[in-house]
This record gives sequence, C-alpha cells and structure tokens, in this order.
Amino acid sequence: MKKLKKWVINILVFYAVIQLLFLFLRHVVFGLIDVPEPYELIVQLAASGITVLLALLITVYLTNGNGDA
Repeated sequence: MKKLKKWVINILVFYAVIQLLFLFLRHVVFGLIDVPEPYELIVQLAASGITVLLALLITVYLTNGNGDA
C-alpha cells in the first residue's frame, strides 16, 4: 500500500509540473518567439521533449526520489 501511495503521489506531481511547464511553453515561449515555417514542428517537438525531461527531474526533486514514502 505504501508503494502504491508513493506512485500515485509521483504521478500527480509529475502531471501538475508538466501542465505548468506546457502552459509556460505555450504562452510565453511560443507566444513571443516566431519560428520560420519549415522548422516550427522540429522546434515544437524539441521543446516538448525538453519539457518532459525537465518535468521528470523536477518531480524527482520534489518527491525526494530516494524511495522514502
């Protein structure tokens, strides 16, 4: 039960962090930066990948990823 509780907390924290980062990415970064048409999809995919990795790192940091529940 303790392990399930830890997983649920980690998933909820990850979901909240990724939503905040995607909101920031959409409104601030892509709202202010104009990317040429042929490279727009590449930049969006790279930014999304970086955002997911950053969300994972922040989740580990916030949930004290050493396994303590």
